[in-house]
Amino acid sequence: FQQAILKQLMSEVESSWQCPFWKAFAAAAQQLNGRASEYELYGAYARSRFASQVTVRPLPFAVVADIEAAINRTKPCIFAVAHSHLRGLPAK
Repeated sequence: FQQAILKQLMSEVESSWQCPFWKAFAAAAQQLNGRASEYELYGAYARSRFASQVTVRPLPFAVVADIEAAINRTKPCIFAVAHSHLRGLPAK
């Protein structure tokens, strides 16, 4: 992540939603039934607004319901996705 890109993203969201970034993201995530990804938001924003400054490359990751199992897995993994809808957490 590049700090300047992240700051610009947050500034645009806050200006558009007229609230802090975290509140806007939480509201959007709720509208999407919890299926929102900060990582994907940043990636899409960076590629659309700062294409010459970012390089897209594949990273090994795992979508998991059990974060402990992901940590202890033998297969290489750069990051694990463990959203609330995968973990059986309540919607609110």
